[in-house]
Amino acid sequence: MQPFTSTEAEPLLRAVSKMHPVTLVEESPFAAFSAHPRICLLYNAQFVGLSSAMLWFDGKTSWTVVSDLPRCYLLAGLSWNKGLTQRFYGAEAQQVPHFEAGLSDRENQIPKTPEEFREWAIEDMPRLAALIEEKLNLEHKLSLGVEVSAESLELPLVEDSAGRGNQTANVYLVAHPEAFLQKRTPTSPWDRLLHFWITDDEYGRLFDLLHGTAASKRDFQMLARIAEQGVYGSLAFQFGDVVVLAAECEVIAGDSNAQVGEIVKKILQVCRSAMAYNLGLVVEGN
Repeated sequence: MQPFTSTEAEPLLRAVSKMHPVTLVEESPFAAFSAHPRICLLYNAQFVGLSSAMLWFDGKTSWTVVSDLPRCYLLAGLSWNKGLTQRFYGAEAQQVPHFEAGLSDRENQIPKTPEEFREWAIEDMPRLAALIEEKLNLEHKLSLGVEVSAESLELPLVEDSAGRGNQTANVYLVAHPEAFLQKRTPTSPWDRLLHFWITDDEYGRLFDLLHGTAASKRDFQMLARIAEQGVYGSLAFQFGDVVVLAAECEVIAGDSNAQVGEIVKKILQVCRSAMAYNLGLVVEGN
């Protein structure tokens, strides 16, 4: 399913542009949102606030904002999933009116084709736009502009790829990891979310290897940080740490007995991407 054009999404884009100028951009070739009706925008931190307003929308579709630096997506889902949002929004979601749909209700709320799903999202946009303006006090503000950019946001030396397997942690290339974690905004024009990382199973295998002997953990301190953190919490690696991490991966990749060669090759691929632009890393689990 293709993302919406500026014409199709005009009501929603007009509302969003009252917060900040909007630029529609090309999607990443590795993003995994093709099943969703969606709008792909150049990221701005103000757009994250849209999610709290979208929670209140009562339509055939439900909407949320997903960060995919340097982009973000306005994604449409099925409205009967709204009850699941309390996992992500906590107490705020408790105030949102929703119901737990039964099976027969769900069958009535599932589009028969991707085209119908897309049509539902388009039908919902005017009311969603009005709700956003009401909730965010934008009704009397003017649009700050909507433009379309055909410029590629891919960096030639970043080795990105589509993720596979049970991957529940994300990795960001960022110039200032600590600042990124504090403010949740890009810290340079080169900050990027990569679309692959080691899987949950691979975390376990890496942990087992590095805790096999005391020497392993001592000699591979950066890899041990990754393995011990697992899929929970956040880790920040400064550029110097990335250089050390890459060196540790090179050692293990050259050891045919390590049995984690493919795992460290993935991490090394991330390190090369970061080092090409003098960036650090943020590894963030659920």
